[in-house]
Amino acid sequence: HATGTWPLTTRDETVVEASQPTTRLVLLARGRPLGEARVVIELDDDAEGCMVTMRETPVSGPGKWLHNPLSEAVLMRPNTEALRRLAAVAQRRRQPARDRQRRQRRQRR
Repeated sequence: HATGTWPLTTRDETVVEASQPTTRLVLLARGRPLGEARVVIELDDDAEGCMVTMRETPVSGPGKWLHNPLSEAVLMRPNTEALRRLAAVAQRRRQPARDRQRRQRRQRR
């Protein structure tokens, strides 16, 4: 996986710690030099299909020591984007809706 914004992007790895097919996936995301985070993705059936919940908790390194409401807010943006992209894949769209809308606007011009 990659984190950050260019040119400050870092590449590292994510490993699966646990998997319960159709309900839960637990990942350990390494983000050196900031440490590691445990990411829990849970799936629940709902009336419209599936509700996906993602929680990310720092487990080592400076990210763990600096874990607070502000760092939680900072993590919300990339996690929201990751869930948006996952929804696009799950719904078999080629591009996330926002990207598709931008392309359609450009084509109309």
